[in-house]
Amino acid sequence: MANVTRDSSRLIEMFRSLYPERIFNLTHSAHEKDQVPIEAHDFSEILGIVLDNAGKWSNRCINCDIAVSTTTLTLTT
Repeated sequence: MANVTRDSSRLIEMFRSLYPERIFNLTHSAHEKDQVPIEAHDFSEILGIVLDNAGKWSNRCINCDIAVSTTTLTLTT
């Protein structure tokens, strides 16, 4: 199980250091204990690919929103 808050925050910090000229903003509707039924490694890989592409191709600012409901995980970048 992936912890959305913990795992996404770690990735955002990593990409902020990889692309210091970019501004990465993260919002999410998950709570500290919210977990989603996906392997943590798989969640990190999916989000990492999305954030890496955003860092490469954005002009300046990347806004990432993660919404968790009982049946859906939505990533909006």
